[in-house]
Amino acid sequence: MDQIQVKSMADVSVSQDGRWVVYSVVGAVEGQPGVADPIGRVVLYDVQGKTGDNAVTNACKAEGCSYPRMGPGWVGFIQNGNLFESRLVGGAWSAPVVVPGTNGVAAFRAHPKFGHLAFSTPVVTKPDELYRVIDEDVIIDVLQNNPIIPKNTLCIRNETTHAVSCLNSVNESVGAVGWYLSCWPYEAQFEWNPSSDILAATTTKNTYTNDWETFRAGLIDPSSPSSGFTPFNRATTNFQTIYSSTGSMVAYVELDQNGYTWAQDWHICVYDVTKKASRCAGNVNSTRDQMATLVGFAPGDASVFYLEQAGTSVKLYQMQLDDFTYSEVEVSGLPKCTNAGGTGCGVVGGGFRASDVPHYEPGARWMGITFETMEQPQEVYMCEVTVNGGVATLGCGQVSSENQQYDGQSWAHSISPYINMNDGLVIEAIHLGNSSASRLIVFTHCGPAMAVLQTFLGYGTVCAAFPVATLIEQGYYIVMPNYRGSTGYGSPMRNSDQYDWGGGDYNDIMSAFVIYGVGKTSVSHMGWSYGGYMSALALTKAKTTHGIDITSIVTGGTLTDLISQQGTTDIYKLYNSVFGGYYWESPSMTQKLMAASGIYHIQNATAPILMLHGVDDPRMPLSQAYQMHMALKSMGVTSKFIVFPGSGHIPGNPNQKLVIWNQTLDWFRQHN
Repeated sequence: MDQIQVKSMADVSVSQDGRWVVYSVVGAVEGQPGVADPIGRVVLYDVQGKTGDNAVTNACKAEGCSYPRMGPGWVGFIQNGNLFESRLVGGAWSAPVVVPGTNGVAAFRAHPKFGHLAFSTPVVTKPDELYRVIDEDVIIDVLQNNPIIPKNTLCIRNETTHAVSCLNSVNESVGAVGWYLSCWPYEAQFEWNPSSDILAATTTKNTYTNDWETFRAGLIDPSSPSSGFTPFNRATTNFQTIYSSTGSMVAYVELDQNGYTWAQDWHICVYDVTKKASRCAGNVNSTRDQMATLVGFAPGDASVFYLEQAGTSVKLYQMQLDDFTYSEVEVSGLPKCTNAGGTGCGVVGGGFRASDVPHYEPGARWMGITFETMEQPQEVYMCEVTVNGGVATLGCGQVSSENQQYDGQSWAHSISPYINMNDGLVIEAIHLGNSSASRLIVFTHCGPAMAVLQTFLGYGTVCAAFPVATLIEQGYYIVMPNYRGSTGYGSPMRNSDQYDWGGGDYNDIMSAFVIYGVGKTSVSHMGWSYGGYMSALALTKAKTTHGIDITSIVTGGTLTDLISQQGTTDIYKLYNSVFGGYYWESPSMTQKLMAASGIYHIQNATAPILMLHGVDDPRMPLSQAYQMHMALKSMGVTSKFIVFPGSGHIPGNPNQKLVIWNQTLDWFRQHN
């Protein structure tokens, strides 16, 4: 199949009356098979008229738009770095126009009642052309002499006067995207109090990912320019604020300070605006996976909706705020699954690849979501929210038809566990294709606190969207383990790789080769980011540690050296979280990190390897793959190294993804 034709949707928002649904979509250029749209577009859909033919949708076909959001009789979106708005006048949407003073907008929110507009914009400092004093700068920014962006400032446009003022008294950087903490799909930005001009916001010390532990949730009063930011709890990491429908409460999540903050145990908290005090769910009555992504207050304000992973599925849950008990929300009208395994069916909200959380107004009657299964492509659904006896249910109907040509597309798949042959840990895996096929590929997801999910196979895998559907069609058997450290199996599982990167998780992956590689004519590995880290270990250690002769490898965003990465990655502080220290603190720490780094075992490498890497990757700098490629060349080992200009850690340009898919297919065709 032409996988580039499969589209991905996000940013679903529903008008208060349920008449309009807006969402973003990225995928192919219509009418041009095999050609991707690198920009994306916004669709504003009339539920009553069942059409998307309007000024907003049409304006976004030519230029490309992203990050739509609805307000009262208002739609905003970002185009070419500017914030555009359209208003509903006499039943028709006006031609979108630029909101003055909004160039370089990072995020925005319209007040649900008063219409005031809040938006964040970066503070940009142009570096000197002769020299640059380095502080927390990311190395790729230094090499390219990119502008310095120490913070995002919050600005307000008054709906009545249209005057724009920026809150320079807020010293912190306002708002952050989910990528800062992990790959989980949420945005921690800011929200208006429905009953006043106060905003609840997430701030950080600066815009640098390395300071993810400085996330703080609190309040900002734009009417008092000198008031600054008032955090709920300055002592802990907390973020992702949502208001109740009356504005009397703010829900947020707080990070359990267990020493392994990169693995993230999150607890839901609620702040009483009048009492100025918070209550939080603890370890005993927290959520199933202790990694909730907040959606909004349910009608009545007695509970909140949240998304959370359960094994390989992502579900919608409801937590009661009086006792912090939770339950899965019954959702009807969505496609069913086959071979879904014991933890549920499908993915609500895009999983890891769409960075999508429903934009749900507190207490609203309507909620817009995306949903997909391994057999049913992603589409947008509008759901009616009903609460009886405090228990919420959703009745949904499909709105979009972006991927209708792939409805019912089926590939052989199952979800079942296997056992680590070293320590007996049970590992759940998604199995794709016919297990009797002669060629095996083991795919390792990124993270490590991520997981393989029941996303539509035609789109590809999480993170890098490898062409798994096409590989299945070509006769490969693919095993995708959720190894130790993965999300979706509870806090102990997610935290089980602390102090042990490249140890137990590596054995989990190797056990898949040993168990499922029996009788196969070829056994290959495929992975990106942390999965690429496993690729480097498989290349250099699989034969000596487990007697496995790897046939070929495709890897992207590859981590090869845990020592040199500490001085070049944008998240070097994670090593203190993961390993309890840095390589320079003791000889034993240095030896531990070298033992777990593929580059220090390069002499064992024999398998042909395809390496893919973004030139602007801040997470795994290009040097990580470069040093391995050069070593392999000098050894005479077959290595092909492809880099993507303008790409960061995960290529977002669909045309670059198309290159990844084609190169991956060619590589396995040549070397299996």
